[in-house]
Amino acid sequence: MTVRAFGAQSMVLPLRRVLVRRPDAAFADADPATWHYSARPDLAAAQEEHDAFVRILSAAGVEIICHDAPAPGLADAIYVHDPVLITERGAILMRMGKPLRRGEEDAIGRRLEAAGVPIHYQLHDDALGEAGDCLWLDASTLAVGQGYRTNAAGLAQLRQALDPAIDILPVPLPYFTGPEACL
Repeated sequence: MTVRAFGAQSMVLPLRRVLVRRPDAAFADADPATWHYSARPDLAAAQEEHDAFVRILSAAGVEIICHDAPAPGLADAIYVHDPVLITERGAILMRMGKPLRRGEEDAIGRRLEAAGVPIHYQLHDDALGEAGDCLWLDASTLAVGQGYRTNAAGLAQLRQALDPAIDILPVPLPYFTGPEACL
């Protein structure tokens, strides 16, 4: 049996490979009001936490893939889970709902392709979607939060991209401070 180098339609199976991004100058220079942070990021502390996290993953036998392409002005690019949904067919590049985050998708797609993960689909036009709104309940059931970050057009394109046997369960998300914060 051949083991693929990608495929993650589970949130509970053992993690084999993971993409990470170390906090960098774009994160450190983020204006808290613009990015809806509670305070200016402490780069040294964030890097120490990241490095400790990577050591834990490595000690557990997880292959670490570093995404270190420059991302000037993209403070939230350290959150690599949001711009891409990994499936058994390959990566689905999302289209970020938070306008400040748009532009992360192409760079992460190039890094994934270099790591052997094919790009299966990319959200486009008026579709918005963030994988941070997605939760695999099992290999054939995906719960997707619908709100500012993932809209109805995004859900429709996810349905096109995924195997027809996969159930997508839309879950309305509450609104808090508006689309800029996306929560």
